[in-house]
Amino acid sequence: PGDTIVSFMQEKNLKNFEVAKTLKVEVSFLERLLTGKERINKVLADRLETCFGASSKFWLKREANYRSELKRLKKEKTKTETKPGEINQ
Repeated sequence: PGDTIVSFMQEKNLKNFEVAKTLKVEVSFLERLLTGKERINKVLADRLETCFGASSKFWLKREANYRSELKRLKKEKTKTETKPGEINQ
C-alpha cells in the first residue's frame, strides 16, 4: 500500500507532513507506513479514503494483499534456502 500512497501523494503534489496531518498521525508513522512497517487498520483506511478518495475497502484490500504476498515470499525463500551441509537441487 505504501507505493500506492506515494503515487497518490505525487499525483496531488503532497508532502509527507501534509499527509501525516490529514491522517492525524506523526510523520514518522507515515514513513513507516510507506515502507510497510505499519499496517492499515479500519480507522486509518477511513482516513486514507478521506485524504485520497479511494474507498476504505480499497485500502484494507491493498493491506491484506501486501501482507499475503510478504507471507508467500517468506515461505518461498525458506523453501529455496539451503541449510548447511545440504545441496540445493
